[in-house]
Amino acid sequence: PQLNQNPQLNQNPQLNQNPQLNQNQLQSLNENLKI
Repeated sequence: PQLNQNPQLNQNPQLNQNPQLNQNQLQSLNENLKI
C-alpha cells in the first residue's frame, strides 16, 4: 500500500505497467494520452 499513497498516479492503469517510471515520465505520458 505504500506505493499507492498518491492516488493521482493510478488514475490511468496504463501508466503503471512499468513501475520504474518516475512522476515526470508519468506526466509526459498523461499529456501524450490526452492528444
